[in-house]
Amino acid sequence: PGHDCLKPLLRVRFLAWSKASLAMYGAQTEEELQVGLECLVPVGARRLFVDELVWIAQGRTAFEWEGVNCRLNGEQFNVRLHWAAEPGYEESLARVLVTLEDITEIYRREAQDELARMKGELAPVMLAELGEAGNAHFLEDWRSLTVVLDKGELRPARIWATKPA
Repeated sequence: PGHDCLKPLLRVRFLAWSKASLAMYGAQTEEELQVGLECLVPVGARRLFVDELVWIAQGRTAFEWEGVNCRLNGEQFNVRLHWAAEPGYEESLARVLVTLEDITEIYRREAQDELARMKGELAPVMLAELGEAGNAHFLEDWRSLTVVLDKGELRPARIWATKPA
């Protein structure tokens, strides 16, 4: 139950995993990671996986998204995925290159940097636009955002896709 959308992933034959990917997911071997594929896509992120399948069916040969994956131990983390058909395989999609990057710290740093800017260089503009009470409320929202990002309770996502002309 709830795993039907992952059936295509479980049928994919992975030619190679980098050592960095194995480490990122907490696997010692490629076999260990292949067996644990179903665990890598958390329930809340499975809709995005279905979207990927739709994009592929629509003929898109490249896309990128930022979302959530899980390590084999169940820990969630933010990931940026780039997916592109290997040149010469755009029609069959028999070979694609997938790159993954753990971007958890990037999200945390962006939120913390933005909060610092709001308290610093943007403070006069924010006070003028929002008033004292509105500004205080806005800053508290951003402070709360940094807390939930630090705890891993919030996992933002972004999506881009391209289709050949």
